[in-house]
Amino acid sequence: MLAVLARSDGTRGHERAAAEAVLALAVDRWPHVAWQVDPVGEPDGPCAQLVGAAGERAGRADLLLYSHLDTSFTGDPAVDAVVTGHPAGAAPYRVDRAARTVRGPGLGVARAPAAAALVGFARATARLHERGLPFGARLLLAARGTHRAAGWEPADPPADPTGVTSFLARHGRPGAAIVAKGGPAGVLHDEPGACYLRVRARGGWGAIMARDRLHPEGGLLAHAGVLVAAVERAGAALAAAAPPGPQSGGQFGIGAIRSGLPDKPDLAPAVLDVYCYLVAPGTLTPGVPARTLTDHLQRELAGSVLAGVELTVTDQVIDSGATTDPDADVVRAAVRAYGEVFGVPPAPITGWTGSTDGVTLRAAGVPTARVGPSRTVPCGDGSDVVELGELVACTRLYENLVLSLGNPTMSHLT
Repeated sequence: MLAVLARSDGTRGHERAAAEAVLALAVDRWPHVAWQVDPVGEPDGPCAQLVGAAGERAGRADLLLYSHLDTSFTGDPAVDAVVTGHPAGAAPYRVDRAARTVRGPGLGVARAPAAAALVGFARATARLHERGLPFGARLLLAARGTHRAAGWEPADPPADPTGVTSFLARHGRPGAAIVAKGGPAGVLHDEPGACYLRVRARGGWGAIMARDRLHPEGGLLAHAGVLVAAVERAGAALAAAAPPGPQSGGQFGIGAIRSGLPDKPDLAPAVLDVYCYLVAPGTLTPGVPARTLTDHLQRELAGSVLAGVELTVTDQVIDSGATTDPDADVVRAAVRAYGEVFGVPPAPITGWTGSTDGVTLRAAGVPTARVGPSRTVPCGDGSDVVELGELVACTRLYENLVLSLGNPTMSHLT
């Protein structure tokens, strides 16, 4: 399953081929599961996800085991090298049997825990099915599971629906959910919200040969460092202002800068855009992060060479932070299963700054816990190294959770 996922297209919005490749392997091996490839958006489009359903609800809500198919990178070295610095692209999928590791593109983002979740789900539901016990469980390997900004201009089309929102609309809300994704060595029941921001500075434009006549003097790009430093300080203040959650914290950073014409650098541009990412516990109301960052920025730039430059800040809130009661059945089951499988209790978690579709599920009223591998090593080229021993343990963990939450009489069997 790891090999199939690692060798499939992980581009967001183009997950159908990956879903169909996984389906081809799963449908013969685990026929007790009703497998289907669900389109997201256009019925015959390239965006689709894999859904597996087993058992009946038997008068109670079912469990959803969730991960996603897409990765942070496109798989096109010409595109990804701008971030990774590796024009050759990510290293291909490879198993090191002596070291008991696997390496491949996108394994750490979700594909390694997705493989573990699928196998654990199939094994657990097979056991429940063989015993004829009433249970209900579903698996979602979603499309569009990684954050992406929509168009920044008013005339741009709205954001595409995510895989998890499409699933909820089509299949209904589950009784509880487990998010299978890498993270800390413990169980997350609280995650921060996420938001993209664009800071746009506007000055004067003209020929480089006459740059001393521009406003600000020398042109905007001559003072890009002043703006970047001010945005970093203002963003840090913005992230620190939100009270910490039970397990989550805030973080801010700059991820992209854009200005000018690469094929016409003899022109000094009038616009400089700085693109940022904010995670923060609690509610993120659209428009508020932008206004707050603007206020911080104006104070940071007062008295600088950019004091008179026009600034416009725009935000795109992805999700607010959300928390599941730590006494909820799904959280208690995850904590118990973690201790049984790894032999130690999950470590306490504070200040966590990763935001997943768990916040979307919680916003829909679904009690949700997140747990997965914690020792994945990114290699810098878009590939990751995952320990097979930890991944097998996570497979047993997900199997245990489907058993215990799918039918309480089957707990502690792994």
